[in-house]
Amino acid sequence: MGKKLKITQIRSGIGKLAAQKRTIKALGLKKMHASVIHTDSPVVRGMIETVHHLIKVEEIKVDEAKDEIMKAEKSNGPKKLQKSKGEATTNEFE
Repeated sequence: MGKKLKITQIRSGIGKLAAQKRTIKALGLKKMHASVIHTDSPVVRGMIETVHHLIKVEEIKVDEAKDEIMKAEKSNGPKKLQKSKGEATTNEFE
């Protein structure tokens, strides 16, 4: 397996170029101090280079990545499957 990267948004995208805002969104970052885990690849590295001044990147081991994912799932709370117009979607409850 390849390396995993933990990417955390540390600065806002407000006032930044549209391409940088789209890159932050494409990485899966929605809020300040939110983290996502991606597999290390040239595509992801290119995205990181585009917004390197807005994010913090840490290389993590595969075991640590699994622990991070489990911790995030536990802190997000329960999910319920809800049907909307014939399609199944998930909504989170707080």
